[in-house]
Amino acid sequence: MDGVRVKLNYDKYADVIADVVIDGKKLSELAEIKKSFMYDYILVKIHNESSLVEDSN
Repeated sequence: MDGVRVKLNYDKYADVIADVVIDGKKLSELAEIKKSFMYDYILVKIHNESSLVEDSN
């Protein structure tokens, strides 16, 4: 698994989800947040570990 589907309206909640802080970083820094093709849900795809390590250097 590399992400989650959040069953909330994208237009209304995407910014709120993106601003969630995890270990001192916003979720938008740790994952790609985009609109689902089906329905109007939010997809959160976590970046792979190597890209997160490269960004912290």
